[in-house]
Amino acid sequence: MSEIPVTLPMPFDDEFYADPYQAYAELNKAAPIHRISTPSGAAVWLLTGYEEARDGLKNKRLARHQSHAGPDYQQDVIPGPMRRAI
Repeated sequence: MSEIPVTLPMPFDDEFYADPYQAYAELNKAAPIHRISTPSGAAVWLLTGYEEARDGLKNKRLARHQSHAGPDYQQDVIPGPMRRAI
């Protein structure tokens, strides 16, 4: 299986954390599913569409929490504001 390239580096900066909803709305307008990179560079999926997120949460192959993820994501450093949100 070929690796799907990261399509969007997320701007995890103070402006994003002050109002992430605008960024999510813009992403959702473009497409409901994105491949993004975390601040540490890990490639992850971001689901912004309601139906896609609902289906993703029901899918046992996807991790709902970092402790249930694969080793590459478990070792990823989650920024404080994001960590408090999950």
